[in-house]
Amino acid sequence: MKAIADKEMIYRESFGPDSIGLLFTLSIIGGLTSSLSGMLLRLILYLTNSSMLLENAFQLPYFVLFSGIAANIFYLFLISGTGYFWGMLVEINKLFAFIVPAFFLGLARAQNELFVTLIRFLTQENSLLIFSGKVLTVTILMFASSMMIYNRVEVKR
Repeated sequence: MKAIADKEMIYRESFGPDSIGLLFTLSIIGGLTSSLSGMLLRLILYLTNSSMLLENAFQLPYFVLFSGIAANIFYLFLISGTGYFWGMLVEINKLFAFIVPAFFLGLARAQNELFVTLIRFLTQENSLLIFSGKVLTVTILMFASSMMIYNRVEVKR
């Protein structure tokens, strides 16, 4: 009986980090795929002798390409952290599936300046280092909150 309880405890403790690792891995794959698909499109246009493609705009500087890949990875990780947090809220009560979107839509309509400031905080940053710090801080807070919610829900069961 103790072995079963130990297995349940290990499962409960490793569920969150495993999921976070999977989401981060999928964010990396998605960030690479989305950035490199633009290069594939340019290559296809070049090979088909399309007149739409300008000669000077064919190649991207490496810094632009790698910073775009990094930004895509961070945005995908932020979005996956938000979805993970929302899913944990729904585990508490199914009404959160309707309350959270209604809250954000209401915030966007009623408190337009607050909503715009929140969006600008995460989207309009010129420095990749500061941007990654902001996104990682917000995402880590969401995942930590999700882990606390998960532990609370698991204790109830």
